[in-house]
Amino acid sequence: MPKSPAAKSRTRPDSGDRLSPPSKTAKVSRSRKGDRPLERTPGNGLSAMAAITGSTTLFFCGAWLSVRLIVDPASINWVQSWLPAASQVPIANKEAPQTLQAITDQIREAGLIPASTLSLDSEPQTLNPTPTKAQQQLLMPVMTEIPCSGTPKANATPCQALAELRVYRPVFNPNNPSDPQPYYQLLNKLEVTGPDPSALVPTLTDSEAAALSLGPQPLTRLDPFENAPEPGNWFNLHSDRTFGNRQIAYGKIIHYNPETFHLSEMTDWVSPEGHLPQWQEISGGGDPELVIDRSIGMEPQFQIYQIKPIQFFLNPIGLEEISLVEPILTSRAYRDALLLARSQLWSAAWELMASLKQDSSSSSWPPAAQAQLDVIRYHAQITQTQANATGMEPPQQILTALIDGNWKKALEVYELQLKLGDEMGSLLTDEKFALWNRIETAVKVNPAQADAKAWGALVLAARYNDSEAVAWLEEQAQNTAQLRDRIYNLLDARANASTYAEKLKTHKSQIIGTASMLSQVNPQDWLRPQGSPPLELQSGQVWYQVQVSGFNDSRSWRQAPFKDINLPKSALSNHLWKELGLHNDPQIQIGVWMPNGEQKTTLGTVKGLRLVGGDLLLLTTSDAIPTPEIGSGVSKPLSLTAGALQWRSPAPQTLKQLHWDDPEWVEILLPSLWQELQTTGQVPQGAVPSTEQMLTQLGGWFVQSTDLTGNNLSEAVITLRSDALVPSPGFSHAAYRTRTLIFDDQGALIYSELSTADSQAIAGIADLPIGGLPVLVVEGSNGYNLQRWSSDRQRFEF
Repeated sequence: MPKSPAAKSRTRPDSGDRLSPPSKTAKVSRSRKGDRPLERTPGNGLSAMAAITGSTTLFFCGAWLSVRLIVDPASINWVQSWLPAASQVPIANKEAPQTLQAITDQIREAGLIPASTLSLDSEPQTLNPTPTKAQQQLLMPVMTEIPCSGTPKANATPCQALAELRVYRPVFNPNNPSDPQPYYQLLNKLEVTGPDPSALVPTLTDSEAAALSLGPQPLTRLDPFENAPEPGNWFNLHSDRTFGNRQIAYGKIIHYNPETFHLSEMTDWVSPEGHLPQWQEISGGGDPELVIDRSIGMEPQFQIYQIKPIQFFLNPIGLEEISLVEPILTSRAYRDALLLARSQLWSAAWELMASLKQDSSSSSWPPAAQAQLDVIRYHAQITQTQANATGMEPPQQILTALIDGNWKKALEVYELQLKLGDEMGSLLTDEKFALWNRIETAVKVNPAQADAKAWGALVLAARYNDSEAVAWLEEQAQNTAQLRDRIYNLLDARANASTYAEKLKTHKSQIIGTASMLSQVNPQDWLRPQGSPPLELQSGQVWYQVQVSGFNDSRSWRQAPFKDINLPKSALSNHLWKELGLHNDPQIQIGVWMPNGEQKTTLGTVKGLRLVGGDLLLLTTSDAIPTPEIGSGVSKPLSLTAGALQWRSPAPQTLKQLHWDDPEWVEILLPSLWQELQTTGQVPQGAVPSTEQMLTQLGGWFVQSTDLTGNNLSEAVITLRSDALVPSPGFSHAAYRTRTLIFDDQGALIYSELSTADSQAIAGIADLPIGGLPVLVVEGSNGYNLQRWSSDRQRFEF
């Protein structure tokens, strides 16, 4: 026999538990001798039979109660709840009524820990029993000590887990019914056992599963539910485990039936991302459903339970999950809708099933089918909200569109990424994301789904090769020549993007530009890659802005103005950052020339970027270095990364020394040099002197021989100190500044900072890592740029 026999629900009078006395029955006169017999009326026989039956029933109930009272008094303690307060009788049973203090002391003596009690007769709340609440049933959690997870067992600090749930009802003191102090009778007890580790394993990686302890997982907290349905009380027994950066929650749902004092375990639950179950109205029927969130990342996955009647006398309700496995209707379209839903194509499933409902009459659409539709709709609304969110990066846009089954939108964003050189390989090869199952189901339900087929080919090409992708495509039905051409072009674009993406992985920055110090920075103006720390300066550092004049994007050298960078703003922070090579090498050198000609450098770190018109700007932090006031012959700070240039340093020699080595070249070069000096007012006008006379005057000037035009013959680069020249309207001639002239192998002047290029100055000659002709690193009025020899235009140009 159960300890708490079921009892029919009764409405109790307002005056406590007191029952109204039975009404007095009118006296019936007995028939006297000689009196006329009573007339029989219809129904008298039935009344007599009912009376006999009722009397017999009462007799046997009384006999049963008497026997139970002798054999096991505790088993009929529930009778007390139906007696008026003054009529309750003290019963000597196995668990005699005790004060709350005595109960807690007894629990502690057993090595357990009593926790705060919860009220069961009203809205659950933590309380300390007082005489004013003497008629409330109490739920007492009983805890036990366990080692704290993650702590070595030998040094474990005790933690607590639930061991039992006990239900107590206030009764009168069995020895002194007039005692105002409340006594409590144990009505029911439920031993708490946590879920088996196997319930958590599907949500874990192999390494995380290996860290799980053997045996039931402890439950450490008990919370009453909010917005829970009636009748009874609903509780959540739960705990959580931390694995790396994520937290898994798990637990059990408990229901208390106050009519039979019965505690029932309704279901276990696990949430991979630590969300607690909630009661929420999903189906619109007025009664809430229990919603368990099993979502991982952007993939919505909810278990939704309805309350259903069951054949169990002590608690005639249970939780039943709304399943999407068995079709309620037998039509092919309905089965397809469920298949789409099970493959997590929620929006497509919702659209198909909603159209079926619209085409059906209300009488032919059963409540069970509506429940399945409501579950599908609940998921679809989440995937659509995710897919329509703004401000996402392209990978997230593609992912949320694929999760929603919006193949066309996902493909549009993906094709744009291919043009940028990003093949999105990690998305296509990630088997944790059930993309392939979605594709197969979509094509199975609708063979004409062209965009889904395109994704199928892309996935197979990424996971295997293009041959597998083409073979799979040819097996599909309803292919057109246009579709085949489109997918073949997609596969070619993916292959090219994949090659480029591999280059970007190892690409290091090759950047040159002009630096200027900033007094303050607005973080909103600068784009940074995802996950970048906030912009801030370390002690002793300053902000520099670098205006980029050229950079290598891993395929070619690009120079300002950068009006050909047609990236969407969302791609600037990540894709352009990689093209600049800053993901592998964000350091950049800033060099400043002092008025005395000394160069001071500092090494900075690029923190952000922005594209304003055709100007590409980098935000850099570095240690502070003295920066002379620009002007008066002072150069601008030059900024470049370590791999940007390879400086050419041909050994300098005087013109006299060069004449000894190559007299013919010098003899045709000197007249051109003298004429340029005459034209710019550096020497008097008149006939060109003899070679010996010019060498006497200019023979101490330094010259470097290097091939700048690509004809495998050297050009002569003559560098003059400004203080040896007559001032000109161009650059101010500070002592350390130089002016450069370049003559080709035929002695012709091809570059002159005394005349045609008097508004700029060569800072050096360098080779670019990508190859090609050498470049002149030239400082102009707008900063530094690179100039190369143009054989078509016969000049150095930007």
